[in-house]
Amino acid sequence: MNALYTADPTARNWGDGKLWLYTSHDVPCMASYSAMNDWHVFSSENGTDWVDFGSVLSLDKLNQKGWEVYNAWAPDCVYIEGYYYFYFPVKGMKDKEWKIGVASSKKPQGPFENPKVLVSNWGIDPNVFVDDDGKAYLYCQFKMGELNEDMITVKEETIVELKDVAPIPYSHFEGPFVFKRHNKYYYLCSSEGYKRLIYYMSDLPLGPWEYKGTLMAPDEKPAENNHCSVVKYKGKWVLFYHQKECNKARKICADYLEFNEDGTIQQVVRTEKGIQF
Repeated sequence: MNALYTADPTARNWGDGKLWLYTSHDVPCMASYSAMNDWHVFSSENGTDWVDFGSVLSLDKLNQKGWEVYNAWAPDCVYIEGYYYFYFPVKGMKDKEWKIGVASSKKPQGPFENPKVLVSNWGIDPNVFVDDDGKAYLYCQFKMGELNEDMITVKEETIVELKDVAPIPYSHFEGPFVFKRHNKYYYLCSSEGYKRLIYYMSDLPLGPWEYKGTLMAPDEKPAENNHCSVVKYKGKWVLFYHQKECNKARKICADYLEFNEDGTIQQVVRTEKGIQF
């Protein structure tokens, strides 16, 4: 059986007793990220045995609808008011602009239908955080802002650029992920050639963000990039991320996340053991 290579994991806990993963899909031992053409969804009850629901949206389906795009990169998914909203970045074949799309489903495993363009020129790697008050926020490589209640448009007056609300200690930022713990907001992303995971903290969902340091140092072996998400499942906080496996193809990994008394995060060291619930 051919190995299934996946990357860019967004982990979610929908409260149904399962752990869910929304991922990009690497072609085995691919030489270019432009070879990626669809997205997958997985679920597990123990963090070890996973069900693959297969391709839940693809470039073929988008292009059949006239999108004319390529590069099926890092996705996200959130649940609100009976619908699962799936967010994804794609690049226009003609205009070469990065677009953030959104599709929806009444099931966590999709398939996701009715795709629409949400924003353009925000960069890549959409992440959506839904706060305790029900307000939702979109974070991308360069910009962030509050979503309207329809979950497919942004409140223009709330849009800010990352460089204006956070210090930039390294170059090459991508892969944002925001979560909340004890009334503090955490902004995670990759940097330093996409290999190092760093994080910020704030009292507000759109910052300003205070830089806190490295969450995961670059791997000792050559690594193309890293991309992470955080989820609380069965009382434990878990960091999902990926590592290079074959050429540019990657595999998803997970390790536990520990916090200090002041709310800062202890640096995560990769393990072979991973997680087990």
